Parts: sequence; C-alpha cells; structure tokens
Amino acid sequence: MTTLTSIAVVVGVGVLSYIVLYFLMGYLEKPKNPRLANTINIVGGFILVMLFVGVFIYLFILSPAFVEKPYVEKPPLDTENMQTGALISGQHIKYLINEAGGYRLHDDSLTKTRPQFEFYLTDVNQTYNVVIIDNRVYVQEEKLNKPDAKVYITQETMIQLFKSENFKEELVSLVKERKITAQILADKTTLALKGYLALYNEMNK
Repeated sequence: MTTLTSIAVVVGVGVLSYIVLYFLMGYLEKPKNPRLANTINIVGGFILVMLFVGVFIYLFILSPAFVEKPYVEKPPLDTENMQTGALISGQHIKYLINEAGGYRLHDDSLTKTRPQFEFYLTDVNQTYNVVIIDNRVYVQEEKLNKPDAKVYITQETMIQLFKSENFKEELVSLVKERKITAQILADKTTLALKGYLALYNEMNK
C-alpha cells in the first residue's frame, strides 16, 4: 500500500467515523443526553479538522506529493576516454538528484532557507554544491555556508548507476548497499520543513 493510499484510507475512516457518531448522537441520543451529544460533536469536529490539517502538512510540506517533476535530460557518460576528475560533471549530478526526487525539496517554511547539500566524489576529491530553487536542481561552484547534508559516492558507483537499464531501481539498490551514503548536518526539524522526507521515501520504496 502506497503512502497516498494509506492517507486516503485514514481520512476516509476518520470522516466515516465522524458521520456515524454525528448521526447516532444527533438523531438517537441527543434527546436523552444533549450535553454529551454536543461534546461529541465538538470533539469530533476538532479531530476531523486536525486530521485534515495533518494530511495537508504531510502532503504539501513534509513530503510533497503533487510537485511536477522537471525534465532533465540524461547526460552521456563516456568511459572509454576516462580522465581522472573529468568523467563526472555537474550535469550528471543534477540528473541523479532530480531522479532521486530532489525536485520535491523546498524552502524552509519558517526560516525561508533553501535546501542545499554537498555532493562529494570520494575517489577524485571533487565536491559539487547542490541547491534546490523552485523545485529545480542547480549545481553551482559557489561554496555553501550551511549545507543540510553531504552525500558521498565514487565515480565507479556513478558509472554503474548510469550504465544500468533501470536508473531508479539501481539508485535505490546502491543506497541500500551503502555505496551512496550521506552525512546529515542539519537538525531533524530543518530537514522535515524542507521536505527531505520525500527524498527519504523515494529511496525506501
């Protein structure tokens, strides 16, 4: 069962339960226990509102589900003329992050700071700085002041990933095998408010 399906089921059950309670207390019990009926109506209405608020926060802030994926063309990878430090470019990083769901990241709704992290190629000691602006992935040369995390990967792993017939499945597999790892630098609240939960869900499907 997918996350959206689970949420739909929870909301449906919550609404149905409230309707049943409202019907029972409003038409069967209210004449006998008007104070209890009113209390149930108030509490039920509050719970229903909180349920919808919670779903809204989850779907639009914590794990955005309705963001359109920007098109990023898959860049070619020429391994025949491999030169140290020259094989992987910013375009490869951009494509990878976009496919991983990085486009779902967004500005912190409280501090307005942008999602940003370092992408480090360990075998060639090369760092790429990634920033998400308006749900689009950008790789820049400018150093980040306070990156949210640091991702570690080798060129060999990148080559394996780009040669795979199913990029998404291979990406998830490499993360599970810890051939792609990350050092978290920001606190959990900041990560949640920037939508990193969506990225986590993409890697754990």
